Amino acid sequence: MPLAVNPGEKESRPRRERAHIKRFVARFLGSGPSRRPLLETMGALEGAWGYRGTIERAVSMGWLPDASDAAIGHSIEDVAGLYKDMIDGGERLDKHVSGRSAWWVIRSRRGLLIAVISVENEDLLPPEPMKIDYSSYLKEKETMTVLEYDFRGDRGLLHLSVDTFIDTGNIPYRGFRLYVVT
Repeated sequence: MPLAVNPGEKESRPRRERAHIKRFVARFLGSGPSRRPLLETMGALEGAWGYRGTIERAVSMGWLPDASDAAIGHSIEDVAGLYKDMIDGGERLDKHVSGRSAWWVIRSRRGLLIAVISVENEDLLPPEPMKIDYSSYLKEKETMTVLEYDFRGDRGLLHLSVDTFIDTGNIPYRGFRLYVVT
């Protein structure tokens, strides 16, 4: 049963975290013709005026005055731009939802995008660490490289692995990760 969640005060940390999750989902959930524009997925419920300006220029929104929060939003946009061809030409193959996390897989000619998000829950618990075996989503069985984006830095973290498992580690409550398998 979905929780009734009060979005909170305009300047609250939970509200800003939810805005980042919505932006991440808007950029990385849809693929191919099912993509919806970012501005269509964000709305007045969050008091989200000014999204267009944050996409066009490096400015923070009126209710996201913190520079680190603005940097997260820009990082999401930058990474989405890097993998735009994978998102536009890909197809969502699979999705999984549990009480504390959700994840899905988009496959394109270049590889896989695997997105993991923390799901809000009554106990405010982060997702449990998972091992995602991506081998069944690959068209060709070969060794791949995995980049992990937590959107707190400028670059992805490269994982060198001899197997086909992604260890999600400790994703914080209201956190998210993107794994790019190429």
